[in-house]
Amino acid sequence: MHHHNDSALKLRLDLQGLRAIAVSVVFLAHAGVVGFSGGYIGVDLFFILSGFLITGVLYKEYEASGRLNVLAFYSRRIKRLLPAMVLMIGLTLLASFVLLPSFQAKAQVGSAPFASLWLSNFYFSFNELDYFNELGQNDLFLHTWSLGVEEQFYLIWPFLFLLPTFFLRGRRPAEVNLQRHIVLGLALVFISSLALCLYWTKNSPLLAFYQMPSRAWQFALGALLFFGVYRPEFRRNQAPNKLAGLLLLAIGTVAVALSVHLYNDRMPYPGWAALLPSFGAALIILAGSLIPEKRNPLACGPLVWLGNRSYSLYLWHWPVLLLFEAIYGSLTVELIGAVTLISLVLTEITYRLVERPFWKGRLSYFAPKKIVQCGALVMLVALLGSFHAARQPLVDDGFSDQWRADYPIIYSMPCDSWFVHNKVQPCEFGAEDAEKTVMLLGDSVGAQWFSLIGLPYLQRDWRYIVLTKSSCPMVDHPYFYDRIKQVYTVCEEWREKILERLPEWEPDVVVVGSASTYGFSDQEWISGSQRVWKEIRSTGAQVVVLPGTPTLGIDAPSCIKREVKSRTTDIAGACSRDQSDDEAYRVSELLEVAASDMPNVDVLELNSVVCPSAICSAMTEEGIVVYRDSQHLTDSFVISITPKILPQLPEISVEDPS
Repeated sequence: MHHHNDSALKLRLDLQGLRAIAVSVVFLAHAGVVGFSGGYIGVDLFFILSGFLITGVLYKEYEASGRLNVLAFYSRRIKRLLPAMVLMIGLTLLASFVLLPSFQAKAQVGSAPFASLWLSNFYFSFNELDYFNELGQNDLFLHTWSLGVEEQFYLIWPFLFLLPTFFLRGRRPAEVNLQRHIVLGLALVFISSLALCLYWTKNSPLLAFYQMPSRAWQFALGALLFFGVYRPEFRRNQAPNKLAGLLLLAIGTVAVALSVHLYNDRMPYPGWAALLPSFGAALIILAGSLIPEKRNPLACGPLVWLGNRSYSLYLWHWPVLLLFEAIYGSLTVELIGAVTLISLVLTEITYRLVERPFWKGRLSYFAPKKIVQCGALVMLVALLGSFHAARQPLVDDGFSDQWRADYPIIYSMPCDSWFVHNKVQPCEFGAEDAEKTVMLLGDSVGAQWFSLIGLPYLQRDWRYIVLTKSSCPMVDHPYFYDRIKQVYTVCEEWREKILERLPEWEPDVVVVGSASTYGFSDQEWISGSQRVWKEIRSTGAQVVVLPGTPTLGIDAPSCIKREVKSRTTDIAGACSRDQSDDEAYRVSELLEVAASDMPNVDVLELNSVVCPSAICSAMTEEGIVVYRDSQHLTDSFVISITPKILPQLPEISVEDPS
């Protein structure tokens, strides 16, 4: 049963196939499947498609009746998109509070009130995240940012469209004339939005990624394509040219496949890189108007089936995936299978019982004004509900907050300014006129060893200086930092400044520590580390290297909390993970290699102490909590293992003087 507006626009099955591909690559990227690191470009495919289809709907309506019913347009978008989204937000909130400890649930649903108003993209581009709010980065509604972009685009599109008609009032209604003016307007939107996108990608990358103005060129590209395909002469000459069509389809598919395979989150995006998948999608859509539908591989049954359900699947895949990750840590093949199955079941139910009835079924015949009013009311209720859920007081807690806050004193001191600026702000301990000085340089993972270095040296009356910058490795190599979506230049400048100033502090021992999660190549780890160590050695200091230890992969306090609740006796076992393929082991070996041919550089052996036989646990057999999130160690644990590591520290005799 088709709505009267859809009949003019015959549903193109190949476009449903394109939707299926878009939602699949997003899913595979989010699940961390190898080879799909650039799958986030699936969202860009949706943007191009929306521009193409929505422009078609609006233009054909205008062509048929000489006017646009903007209210009816909005009511169709609300019917189509709101019911399923509100259902997803409600059920996800419920599931998160049932399945996760309340503090974890709260941390992961921060954007819910914004998501229910289609504004979560603003939340994600302006929310100044706290560096250690690791859970907040895994927001259960992060995926709704792209729905926000689409809705904000739909809000302005009819008006952009009507601008040329406004200027052409009173002129004879020459059809071509209007089309030409609209196309000119679109070209203008395309050029100015693309320019803004390139500028923002360089200067305000979060805005470039999440905000509609820097994505509008993708919608405009889809719209321009519609006018290209819709031109009367194009349709007259359109004896289906299957060969040309298949060639374009092949080129477009290769462009999309290349970006899915080659892109990753260690590169600036959208920027120039977005042109490849965007034009790829445009070619695929263009190809579909040249190939007879029965001959188009994209119009095959399974793809169309999935494409019809792409919106519901997009809504469900992310919260299901994150809830699984929160409980199980890194996903195995079996777990990804389970996530897929559950997402598909939820998708089918939502599609049949919620999406279709409102879109084309018996619930779709209300007057536009009623629907817009109803939609506003539903959004208000969703807003208040999710706001209330996110503000729930913590009930069952007392411990997990203590575990989370179990970190050394320096985290609350100004030595670490993260990406805000590159000023050198040392934290100093011990007597200023001490005969000997030990320094700790590193990122937040290096800083977790504060007590390991501080306790023994301060007991021997050394001066202790700490300089850290979160996410800034002690490796002389630039890297793209995905939290700020740009190359982390502040880090390089800061590192240079410290190395220049080292002689002033006259250090005897310099301890250097970084996480192992930076994605450098083997060669970059070795040469980049050696360059830093050489600089330090030139001051005459001993260098001690703290390699990044394995991550746990799940949020430790949440796991312990969950197991306590379900009365597990062996919590250490229940919250442990075999991390033998963690990058930490590869990187530790590389650091050993790098240090082997440099005198007075020692790499401490920490992995086996933190994760005996590569089994990492949230808690030791003695009941000490090991990790305060999924990767940073608690201070209590570091203090508890210090005696084991003391013999490896320079100038510390094992007979402790205390």
